[in-house]
Amino acid sequence: MTNFRTNRLLLLAITVLAAVFMLAQTVSAADLRAPQVSLRSKVQLNQADHTKILNASKALLSQHFSAEMARSVETRADTNVLQKTAQGYVAESIVLNLNKANYTAEMSRIEFAEEGGQTKVKKIEKNYRPSFAQNPQALPPNQQLQSQKQKLNVFKAGQVPADVTKFNAAGLVKQAEEAEARERHHSWWPARALSNTSAPEFPSAVQYTSWIHSVMYYRFGGSAAKRIGTDSSKAEIMNFLGKDYNLLAWSNIGHGVTSSPNGSPCYGLVQSGGTIWYHDFTSAAMAPYAGIHGAVALTNSCNSFKDPLNIYIWSRGPRTYIGGNILLPVGRSEQTSYRFWYYSLLLKWPMATALTKAQQDLGFPVGSFGLRGYTGVF
Repeated sequence: MTNFRTNRLLLLAITVLAAVFMLAQTVSAADLRAPQVSLRSKVQLNQADHTKILNASKALLSQHFSAEMARSVETRADTNVLQKTAQGYVAESIVLNLNKANYTAEMSRIEFAEEGGQTKVKKIEKNYRPSFAQNPQALPPNQQLQSQKQKLNVFKAGQVPADVTKFNAAGLVKQAEEAEARERHHSWWPARALSNTSAPEFPSAVQYTSWIHSVMYYRFGGSAAKRIGTDSSKAEIMNFLGKDYNLLAWSNIGHGVTSSPNGSPCYGLVQSGGTIWYHDFTSAAMAPYAGIHGAVALTNSCNSFKDPLNIYIWSRGPRTYIGGNILLPVGRSEQTSYRFWYYSLLLKWPMATALTKAQQDLGFPVGSFGLRGYTGVF
């Protein structure tokens, strides 16, 4: 009997050790996966130098950011050749590690020299916080556009339940997609509402982006767009924000470029294949800013209510802007956004009331999402 028990305990111990080993192997594989690295240069490079700098950047990221990569779903690096030297080149990489647990894209910077066949690190700045202009020039109010948008702000929904959990958002997903398909004659189109996420690796992001789209579809009688994954590209979302003269509501779920602590500066919104940086909101590429101007915008991203992102979005004249004041967790924060849109668009609550209730519903302290601008009924 004693030998039997001993053998069982030994077998159990071996099983546990095997499980731990497999887990360690999984984590190790995540640590070693290659980051997505792009390269640009102000100086002319031949193909050999281009490849050499790109490979050096990849190697340095794996060497110096393995811990950050292990807690990320994706790592991106934009490598820029800063100057040519007598022996080679000096370059920098701006690194974004997209967190698994919350909507933080941790930004870091590594500067290095590639000279004489050797790579030398010059500087590493984790939780990188570059300086920024505090007061972007405000876009003059376009009263004609704002008046035109308000004429489109028509409540077309039927009666809806007071209890948000009783609303069949999932059942409307296909109808909402079919309605957009009838309107979508090209990539972006003049929709009254846009719901997007570039984080398809999170089922909650996909689900609540679709449910928010259902709410928008129900409110506006079909004039709502949805972009998920690769469809939520920087160019596509900027086209909506810049050119969609009908846009009344915009919901973005995804990583904000920021640092680890609550309340850190936020520099941009990660999209598929690129980031909408704060300065993109005042760039010629987003002109004439017709979509964001006069719209209600909610960015479900970590610290996205912090400058410089906040002040640059606000300079484009949205009607209302809502963003994260904290590190917003994956799985819970998206539900808060969904409930805000339900309460404000379908129950027609004042937006300040809708946001307060949505935060309380999911156990967030009021103020976890910040709000500025118009706070009344949508």
